[in-house]
Amino acid sequence: RSRRCADHPVCTAMAWTDFFVDYPWVVVIGAALLGVLCGVLLSFARWANRSDSSESGELWTCDEVILRCCRRCCAGAGCRRCRSCGPSSGSGVWSKAVVVAGLAVCTMALDIVAFVFATGLQERLNDMTANMVGDEEKRIVDECMRDFEGMQLDDMKYIQKRSDCIAQLEMTDRVQLLPNIRLTVDERVCDPAYLCEGAVDERTCMDSGEPLTDSFSPGWVTYCYDLISKSKAARVHTEKAQMLDKIEATCVGKDSWKGYERQVQLDYCMWKHNSAGLCTNSMRTNCPTDTSCCPIAQNSIAGAGAERLVRPNRFVCQKSPTVGLYCQRVDYTDASAQGDFDANTTRPLCTDVTCPSFGWCRDFADIPNLCLTEACEMYRRSLGMAAAVIACLAVAVALDIIDVLLLLRCPRKRKAKAILNMMGVAVRMLTYLFCVAGGIRDFTRTAMQHACFSPAGNERVKEADMSVNAAGISVLIGMACMIWIWYLTAKWGTVQSAFRTRSGMMDMLEAGAVAVPRS
Repeated sequence: RSRRCADHPVCTAMAWTDFFVDYPWVVVIGAALLGVLCGVLLSFARWANRSDSSESGELWTCDEVILRCCRRCCAGAGCRRCRSCGPSSGSGVWSKAVVVAGLAVCTMALDIVAFVFATGLQERLNDMTANMVGDEEKRIVDECMRDFEGMQLDDMKYIQKRSDCIAQLEMTDRVQLLPNIRLTVDERVCDPAYLCEGAVDERTCMDSGEPLTDSFSPGWVTYCYDLISKSKAARVHTEKAQMLDKIEATCVGKDSWKGYERQVQLDYCMWKHNSAGLCTNSMRTNCPTDTSCCPIAQNSIAGAGAERLVRPNRFVCQKSPTVGLYCQRVDYTDASAQGDFDANTTRPLCTDVTCPSFGWCRDFADIPNLCLTEACEMYRRSLGMAAAVIACLAVAVALDIIDVLLLLRCPRKRKAKAILNMMGVAVRMLTYLFCVAGGIRDFTRTAMQHACFSPAGNERVKEADMSVNAAGISVLIGMACMIWIWYLTAKWGTVQSAFRTRSGMMDMLEAGAVAVPRS
């Protein structure tokens, strides 16, 4: 468990063992591919040893056809040299068939394995921002309690259902992938541009013009935000009452946003701004004294005979002079702080001065949503490169399937097969360059060094690094196999090119297209 063990071969083997235990479907796919390989090799063996006595389908080696032609010309009189040629047994051709078929199937299996790892890589990259925006716990619980909306909070059915939802929430892996620094709970979620997507009339819903200029015209969402803010600041009773009536009819009413694609989010944002106030950097300049800015831990409700599960909040609001308000995980503390710390005295939270990884983690969160920092650019580039890797591997698998079909159905098209193999090598080289030169490996290693997540989130980062390494190794081995197939195709031809039909060769010999040796 020490740091020295991380580079030990035994620890590496144990890590791979744990990976296959956690993902048994990889073993299943490997066993299935091994079965396919055995089946293809068996088919090739049967094909190489088959003996069809029909006139148009009987297969002979070139030496055997020439020997039979010599016997036909000499009529068996004094043709000892012809007889010394001897018919070929065909075992050499059979071994070539096994080698080429095995390499082709192994290449396809490696490409499929690399495709699986690349898909897992993209999934793990997406998990890094799973809890960066919004409130994932609240969304899961609300989805679980959808059929119990409108019930009394003291109803035992409601209490029991919420307890079951909280227990189900505890077993959800997604809510355990917590970043050390994330956006406030309303940032981007209640942005007018996001809420107006798919609106009935986007021209009246979205803002137009540049803010703080004469050409700026607020849309309906911004109009409601400003109206609610003015009503809270109003001191004249009659004026405030008129504003509240207008807010009830236009902004927070039951059917105020009916027909909008994001009606649920609009209702929530208007309710939140009307009650506690939205917590975004455009609405606030300081953290509030309550917990309205960061995700709140979802808990069960106490009731008669019901056992309540109390879960602590995991984030606290903080303020940065460069990016504004953000939420920081309460366990992201300064480990080098001196003093006696116990259950009642916690360590101070990390800052840009006390923790070396703080700046990179803050830049990765991209709170201003401008993506001007290196961490954010590396992450977005890695997402694009991961999608490109998946696309290239899909093309490589398709080329492998065509190559096997060409090997079986069109064995004499040597030029087409050589071009196909050359394309396969080029696609694999491009895939490996996407993994290495594209920056995916550099990003995963940098993210591992800074450890910007909870323990479960850091494990996902390690799995992403393992996936990109495994995909790269599989692609390299597959490229080597394809280069070997390309060489064998140029040297031997295709598997069936060493065979000729007896009738076809006889026709060529009789027509004088092939010169027959004197012997």
